Amino acid sequence: MTLQWVQPAPPGFLVEAYKHMRMGLGTCIQPDDERKLQRETFFGQEKKPLPYLLGCMNMILHGVLTPSLNRRNTLADDVRKFTEKDRFDIILTNPPFGGTEHESVTANFRYPSKATSITFLQHIMAKVKRGGRVGMVIDEGVLFKTTESAYVDTRKELIENFNLHTIISLPAGVFANAVAIGTGPKTYLLFFEREITETGLPVGTKQIWYYEVETVGFSLTKTQRPMEENDLPDCLIKAKKRELSDRSWVVSIEDIIAKNYDLSASNPNEVASIRHRSPDAIAADIASKEVRILDIMEEIQELLEPVGNNEGTELALSKFLIPRREELCIDDDKEYKQVTVALHGKGVRLRQLIKGSDIKTRTQYRISKGQFIYSRIDARNGAMGIVPEELDGAIVTSDFPTFDIDKAEVLPEIIEVVFRSQRFIEACRIASRGVTNRRRLKENQLLAIKILIPHDQQKIVRLKQLANSVKRLQHQTAAELETLLPAVLDKAFKGEL
Repeated sequence: MTLQWVQPAPPGFLVEAYKHMRMGLGTCIQPDDERKLQRETFFGQEKKPLPYLLGCMNMILHGVLTPSLNRRNTLADDVRKFTEKDRFDIILTNPPFGGTEHESVTANFRYPSKATSITFLQHIMAKVKRGGRVGMVIDEGVLFKTTESAYVDTRKELIENFNLHTIISLPAGVFANAVAIGTGPKTYLLFFEREITETGLPVGTKQIWYYEVETVGFSLTKTQRPMEENDLPDCLIKAKKRELSDRSWVVSIEDIIAKNYDLSASNPNEVASIRHRSPDAIAADIASKEVRILDIMEEIQELLEPVGNNEGTELALSKFLIPRREELCIDDDKEYKQVTVALHGKGVRLRQLIKGSDIKTRTQYRISKGQFIYSRIDARNGAMGIVPEELDGAIVTSDFPTFDIDKAEVLPEIIEVVFRSQRFIEACRIASRGVTNRRRLKENQLLAIKILIPHDQQKIVRLKQLANSVKRLQHQTAAELETLLPAVLDKAFKGEL
């Protein structure tokens, strides 16, 4: 087995790995095992002279008398030239946050970027052996940024060619003593493996287990005062069985892909998880979210910059909506989901669960996730939407026509944005026919309506994702602010302030 430590900072990871392995071998270690442990197991690289010297000293003081540490820039290696003999069984690393490199160095990577955080991840992916494992610290931006294609492309390769099985969210402030001002970046722990099938194909990620750490045994300030609260032991216990809790959850690969390979943690149990936290942790997390919002707003501003021809193309709905009816005969003994389509573009919702014997209209129609559906009577009031995954297989009456969407023409996210606009709702109102309170919009009238489709649909989709991210972060911040004062008062009453 070979372990590699990658710059920066003295190789504490290797020291702890050596102590763990040495303890496992016991006192009666054979000379060959000792030689292999000393000379053929631990390897590392460091760019700067002082950390390199400290690293050598650290290894020697802890029993590794001939450390295989090299002083060189790790990113100077061309990752496309690595062979299996250049790789390692285990890689442990905490790459630098916010660093940059010259273009002569970035040319060594499949997805060039001046940001060292993303190129370090590419280097590590290329450096791990078949069957190898990686544990690394990484700053939050690597997991969600799209300002450079290198970020998305690297995450996509990580998901497709490696089993990224665990992501642990650390609170902002863990590395407060490593930065000049502030609490330092919010960071994550990534654990992934390079698995290969018998036919030589990579085993990709199926789902990711997340855990949100809130306390780490010391204050999230530069002083790092010891504290009793520490979530890391609980995290370790739950990680072994991938347990679900207020602080741990699982995300499927389908959801990751749908979010453009955004890997950042979004705890679905956020309200429960922020109770009883220390004010230090809450304040640091709020500050981290504000920084994240600023980063997102910067990306939104870049996307809003006009580029070339932005007029778009006018299309009739018939060009991308394909009528689809799946008739269903009701079974008295089965239970069905009945849906309703809310007004004003608020989407498709569950109306009720109902037994087949209680349904009067015996012929119903099955709807599928991703289909477009509208109400003939209330289309003029914005009653339309896309069927969500949780309502796949639900039933409707003939008053709710359904359509498949030709995604080659228009993305569903664009449809959702357009169909919620007042301009489109007004077009539906004008096209509806009948007496005042019973005006209906028939399929042929709907399909004849024309809408303007932007040339760069992906840009609109990304803007929508970013706007939703800002809303989610603001919602989380508001919830944390509600708990901040009670947490401060609790600490004051205990005499800890």
